[in-house]
Amino acid sequence: MPDPVKALVDKALKVDNRFYNTVWGEGTGGPPEEIKAIASVFLNRAKKKGYESALKGSAAYNKKSPQYKKAEKQQFNPYERMMWERNKAIIDSLIQNPQNVLPYNYFENVKAYGNPPWANQMKSYQDIGRQRFYEGANRPQQPLNQRQMQIAQRPTTQLPPWLNGGNEVSNSQGGFA
Repeated sequence: MPDPVKALVDKALKVDNRFYNTVWGEGTGGPPEEIKAIASVFLNRAKKKGYESALKGSAAYNKKSPQYKKAEKQQFNPYERMMWERNKAIIDSLIQNPQNVLPYNYFENVKAYGNPPWANQMKSYQDIGRQRFYEGANRPQQPLNQRQMQIAQRPTTQLPPWLNGGNEVSNSQGGFA
């Protein structure tokens, strides 16, 4: 039986690139695990609140951050283009395999902005890349079980090495060259 949430997200993604641009605006060229977790947050929000509401939950989307605008206009240098395509492949893989979506509903770049006040009612779930990911509010947090850890750590798709963190193109910090 088809998954109605997957059908809704698939339809919305075929209409525009806002989802890909939102993930780019939030995570840019972060490691694949971080992009997978960010995309999972928005997929989980779309499942609970609908596609439009999920996008509106992003500061990058709402404020049209510089990174979001760059993605919207597709004004990338070659490295950024490669990373945007890598991010798109990760997102597409999650949409095609919804069982691999991670359980997160919220995230914050605590390394840049500190722990936000809204997170006081949540327990930190996991730090990935520059972000801290939260499952939800007012629930005792459990560490990832073995299956969830395997899903979080395995590649989301078979990408060429240069798109999956290979050092042929990326710099030593994993950011923009």
